[in-house]
Amino acid sequence: KSQEVGKVVPVNAELIDVDSSLFRGKTFIFVNTGRTSQDGAAQATAAAERHHRSPHQHQRGHEGLEDLEELGKRRSSFTLKGRFKRRVRFADLLIGHEFNDGVIYPPKWQRAIILGFLERFFPHLKVSLTRKCASAMAPVAIECRRLRVRDLSADADNGDADECGHELFNVEESTALLGGYFAEKRRSPKERMKFFGRRKNLEDFWFEPGYEYTFEFFQKNLSFVDYKLRFGLISLGIGRIVKGRPVQFLIKHAATREYLCYFQFWSEKLLKCWM
Repeated sequence: KSQEVGKVVPVNAELIDVDSSLFRGKTFIFVNTGRTSQDGAAQATAAAERHHRSPHQHQRGHEGLEDLEELGKRRSSFTLKGRFKRRVRFADLLIGHEFNDGVIYPPKWQRAIILGFLERFFPHLKVSLTRKCASAMAPVAIECRRLRVRDLSADADNGDADECGHELFNVEESTALLGGYFAEKRRSPKERMKFFGRRKNLEDFWFEPGYEYTFEFFQKNLSFVDYKLRFGLISLGIGRIVKGRPVQFLIKHAATREYLCYFQFWSEKLLKCWM
């Protein structure tokens, strides 16, 4: 879904307009439908070439941006770029999933694996699992793998406002314009995530309308093709657990409950589990 409820939008193909009460911009959604990481890398490269971009053109320096092989391991990737329409506190902007029809409790051993995995790799994810309603949400400032902040008015004065275009993958981290800790020196994504792991820091920072923000999110465990969650050699089908409802790419305001964007990922596998 885009801002039009129920509208079908393509993945791996074109930029999608996002226009909500909070934000205006574009997003690119990539879903790996291949069987191997090589297939995924080829799909990502093809998508980038369609937009006249290189999937790794921003690789440089010490930040350890993903190489092509690593890119192929992603199950999905989302790049969102644009401006906020009003100030939003970092603590209030969340990304995650919601299942308003609840979930079916998996066997204890499966639940232990899933929750153990989430606790280890997503310690800031707030998970609520009930039969009536379920959700998993975390601050965007922490879950975002790459973040770039630009002052378009300053770039326009320098004649390079359109220099970056819309990156599909491997956005270059640039957060100096956040000020304070980030203005002291160049910070890596890991340093940003650690900094905003403290609640007070999330409360003290705001997304500002005057800047352009580019967010990159990706994950390597859940396939939107077969709806299996993979942890190394272990794979668990979650279609039945979520009652055949699709996982989402959603960002929302925690206080006002406004959605910045909301996309659902449907699969034929889900239809067999619909309840």
